[in-house]
Amino acid sequence: MESKIRLEMEYLKRGIVPFQSNIYDGVSCAIGLYAFQDVNRYLNTLPPDEAHAMKRKFRKLWRKAVEHQAGDSKVLRRHAKKLYGLGNPTPQKKHKLARKSAVIRHLREVVKTSMGEDKMDT
Repeated sequence: MESKIRLEMEYLKRGIVPFQSNIYDGVSCAIGLYAFQDVNRYLNTLPPDEAHAMKRKFRKLWRKAVEHQAGDSKVLRRHAKKLYGLGNPTPQKKHKLARKSAVIRHLREVVKTSMGEDKMDT
């Protein structure tokens, strides 16, 4: 329970909207359309400049997560381009879901490292 709170605090610290997630086989995944609607509903309540800033921070964070995941491997970078719709100005829902999952995995890793634990409670 404490690690979920730390994860949500990490979202807020990074300036993005905490979104729903679920764990499947130890891999964190965004929960389909509900997660999109939940975040979009919240962003619609914000002033346009704040919503724009939060979206921009999320874009920066998912790119960082993908770069961290791919490392220096050209093969993984090509795979990431296909999986996340990298460079695509209008990403599909599957790309958006993959981007959210990448952010969740990245932030869970950040929280794990800061807690000094091998596994987080869920």
